[in-house]
Amino acid sequence: MRNQQKRSIRTQEKIIEAFRALVLEHGYDGTTTQMVLDHCGLSKGAMYHQFRSKSDLMAALYEREATATLDAAWAVCAKDEDPLAKLFSFYLAWVEQVRSPPVARLLFEIGPFALGYEGAKTIEDRTSATYIEGLLETAMEQSAIRAVDLKLLAGMLNALVGEAALYHHRTGRDTDEDLSVMLKGALKAVRKD
Repeated sequence: MRNQQKRSIRTQEKIIEAFRALVLEHGYDGTTTQMVLDHCGLSKGAMYHQFRSKSDLMAALYEREATATLDAAWAVCAKDEDPLAKLFSFYLAWVEQVRSPPVARLLFEIGPFALGYEGAKTIEDRTSATYIEGLLETAMEQSAIRAVDLKLLAGMLNALVGEAALYHHRTGRDTDEDLSVMLKGALKAVRKD
């Protein structure tokens, strides 16, 4: 990787980190690009070379947070051989990842508010599709599940797990046991026996 690319990536990360800290402290509406610039010590040109707008910056932060939680969950379930067992472990590990209050605020409150439902959903679908649809496709290839619309099934499972995580965020109640029962039921419904 060339030095210019490395500097550009470091600058992007510096801007995203500053924005993350500020948006968690002041909210999306309360955070200005000037605040980000002051926090980073960068010029407007340096920032706008990386991100065209505060909305683009929010999308980059949201995608980074979503990807980090998915990657961490994937590391937990990597040892599972059975794709459905891996999917089950992956979802439970992801719920654990999003319990961190700053992460939950970014993924369930600030991001969807700033990006709108469609913007947030597009990023969620793009980031989780690699994991979920891949596991479901493997399960179908191994005849572990019936032939179903994988995108629809992935969306339904993501909605179930996302709702459990959001419920925990809003209420503080532990959802692990209920989520486990519901996930097992959903997977049993498509299992090829």
